[in-house]
Amino acid sequence: MTHLPTSEVAVWEDEIDIPLNPKLGQDWMLRGPQKPVFTSGKSEKRSLAGAQDARTKDLIVIEGRRKDTASFVLLPWELTQRYPRAKKIHVDLDSSAIHTTRPVR
Repeated sequence: MTHLPTSEVAVWEDEIDIPLNPKLGQDWMLRGPQKPVFTSGKSEKRSLAGAQDARTKDLIVIEGRRKDTASFVLLPWELTQRYPRAKKIHVDLDSSAIHTTRPVR
């Protein structure tokens, strides 16, 4: 990022869903009664949207209930709060559908 003017900021952005339920899989056991497996019965998740400053490597993270447009639009707002003097904030995005919705544009 040596070619970027000091008045501009560039960040790399991505999101992730984090499942809160334990992963169920195979388990070995002796014949007889089966081991009980306790779960909440709901497929709960949390999502994180994050951006890493290309110059300083600082990380900005937003937590949400789901990986959707509503949680994603909080990240650009947070970037403007973090970099109030920046003339431009360049955000490098992947091709996720939530990046092209009307509220994001």
